[in-house]
Amino acid sequence: MIFFNLLKYTHLKFINLLSLRNCNFFLINLFFLSAFFTILISYFWNKKKFICKEEFYLLVIFSIIGGYISVISNNFISMFIGIELFSISFLGLISFFSRTNTDILKFSLKYFIISSLSAIFLLLGICIFYFCFGTLTFNFETFLCSLKNSYFFIKFLGIISIIFALFLKISIFPFHFWLLELYKKSSFNLLIYYNNAVKIVYFLILLKLLSFIVKKDAFLIQNILEFLSIFSIIYGSYLAIFQNNIKKLLAYLSISSLGYLSTVLILFSPTDSISTIAIKLYFLESFVSSIILFSSFSILEYIYSSRNNVLSNKILFYKGLFWKQPILSTSIIIAFLSNSGIPFTLGFISKFYFFLISIKKQFFTVSLCMCISSIINIYIYLNLILTIFKNNFFDSKEKFLFNINKKLFFFKFFVLIFSIFLIFLGIFPQYLI
Repeated sequence: MIFFNLLKYTHLKFINLLSLRNCNFFLINLFFLSAFFTILISYFWNKKKFICKEEFYLLVIFSIIGGYISVISNNFISMFIGIELFSISFLGLISFFSRTNTDILKFSLKYFIISSLSAIFLLLGICIFYFCFGTLTFNFETFLCSLKNSYFFIKFLGIISIIFALFLKISIFPFHFWLLELYKKSSFNLLIYYNNAVKIVYFLILLKLLSFIVKKDAFLIQNILEFLSIFSIIYGSYLAIFQNNIKKLLAYLSISSLGYLSTVLILFSPTDSISTIAIKLYFLESFVSSIILFSSFSILEYIYSSRNNVLSNKILFYKGLFWKQPILSTSIIIAFLSNSGIPFTLGFISKFYFFLISIKKQFFTVSLCMCISSIINIYIYLNLILTIFKNNFFDSKEKFLFNINKKLFFFKFFVLIFSIFLIFLGIFPQYLI
């Protein structure tokens, strides 16, 4: 990671395929950190299963290389190679956890088909782009002359093909059908990586493309993106109300948060400091809260399985969790409050900037949907917090508040520090803004 950060001072170009100029190194650093914490949290899981750990680490390394190539690409060829290397590595990570769960193996086959379909659309868009402009380099001066010139329909088809291919990779509505199965069948360790690294890579690619493509000429593209953003925000929040499975609930809330992210894709401008701050705050809050939640659930899964119990993902099984695991419960509650946008948390500052940028750009429909979604999310997260404080659902005679593996104390303390970090930046956001 240090080596890649030092490269930004060189301003090198590698045969016009890769360019280190105008890269968002804050998000790239979060990408590296998410890979690091995925390895860190997965340590106990790999150790307990006594499986080939080297394969897991190699897959993460190849995924890092593919993701980094993708985000610094200056050419469609290098971007496609990086995306496929990243996707294949992520597919390998999904299959890696199938050694203890055959359902994940079935899903990995489905993900392979989805990834192949996305690659077909991406190649179609790249071919159309080359047909229209005669180049594969990200030189959009020719492209920005106008979308209203000749071959408008073909250009539009190429742009939509590329956007839809990347939306299928990141699972924005209505391409979310595989995300629910990923959350439901995958381990919490893998979800840490998806919720941070995967989103960051594909968002940076979309941001690089759409910051040039979506201009005043492209009203139709803007309307499509606005439609997808609105439906993602409302659809995800609404369906999350009826979930009794913690993983499916978090999956629908993830779809809703992706709606916020797609809003920035429409409104982003490199010269607009507000949109830049909104992106930084969103991904930092998502990174910290996902580390807290998935790490906590992963630790709980480890504790329960070590006692020959099966940890259910039903929300009812988390009743009275605070009275057994106060440190983990406190961290989870703080992450829930931040995700819901309660004041004095980083999540509140993040959502505030989303509201600010949408109102500033006069996207009042999106702003209204954000308000409705925020109210629904507060209701959902407060219900979860009440469940954690309710009377114990398990056998009251079972005591394991302190009788646990002492090695896990470090991870509990580590999660608690991250939760304090959410509150600290919510009270003192000037360190980020």
